[in-house]
Amino acid sequence: MRVTNGLTVNTYLRNLESIQNDKYKNEIRVATGKSIVNLSDAPEKLVRVKNLDTSLKQNENYRLIIDQTIREMETTEDRVQAISDKIADMRQLAIEATHAGSSGNTYTVGVYVKGLLEDIMKDANADFNGKLLFSGTKTTTDSIEAVPPQQNSMPFELIKGESTAENPSGLTIAFKGNFNDRLVNKDSKTTEVINATAENLFGTGGTQFFTDIIRLYNKLTFNADGTARDVSDVLTKEDVSDVSNIQMGLATINEKLNNMTSQLASRRARMENISQQMAEENIRFKELKTINEDTDYAKTTIDLKQEEMALQYTLQVGSKIMQMSLMDFLR
Repeated sequence: MRVTNGLTVNTYLRNLESIQNDKYKNEIRVATGKSIVNLSDAPEKLVRVKNLDTSLKQNENYRLIIDQTIREMETTEDRVQAISDKIADMRQLAIEATHAGSSGNTYTVGVYVKGLLEDIMKDANADFNGKLLFSGTKTTTDSIEAVPPQQNSMPFELIKGESTAENPSGLTIAFKGNFNDRLVNKDSKTTEVINATAENLFGTGGTQFFTDIIRLYNKLTFNADGTARDVSDVLTKEDVSDVSNIQMGLATINEKLNNMTSQLASRRARMENISQQMAEENIRFKELKTINEDTDYAKTTIDLKQEEMALQYTLQVGSKIMQMSLMDFLR
């Protein structure tokens, strides 16, 4: 009889523990909204949830990079467009300088051209969040090395050197960056070029197109013998021909800049599409995660109520079992 009593009590205790465990799990499910409490509850679902979590985090990381890249590309487009607008202004000034009605304004126009050149230099040295836009993979001023007569750590520098017959102003442009493409990861397998190199924008050596601007400045502010023009000086026929050729060169440069702006816009559009696709993919991942992970509140609440009732009943039965004595079993 002692054995029989022990078996009864042990069975009762096991049932009581099982009911209490189930109740506890459902209380956690209701409180957290998560259906998986222990690994043993649904190991296959837990694996799916972990994989979805990994994919979500990976996508979010790539999307952050892409969105940052999109903003940088927008800034690059804006700067290239600003340079293009200034080139268009220079070209218009060059055309007007060849008109007979502009006699006496040549020097003033030349000074204005130099001001536009200095503004273009600022655009060419622009950065986004401290990252230089047009110096290849030399993206910080710390990576720029100035070699005399260069004096600063910006990628483009306007230098005043010795006057020559070909360059009476002595002005030259130094480029200290490189022409490497900068790449970002669009995902774990593919990359995208995000920068516009100085060579693609400004020609050979990253400075070729500045040479035409300096030539225009020289023609407008210096005579053929290299002496500075007076404010009232006018252009000779040869000067007019040279300025006309320079302005046509500026038109070619501007067309190249506009093409580059279009290419940058096309790249940016691709990145925006990828960002949107990742956002949509993340929504699907979250929906799948919800399906595999979230609690069915209606079912869990019903189960919890049933377990509470079962626990109360079991406790009542247990109180009777524990009160039985040896004489109860002998009757």
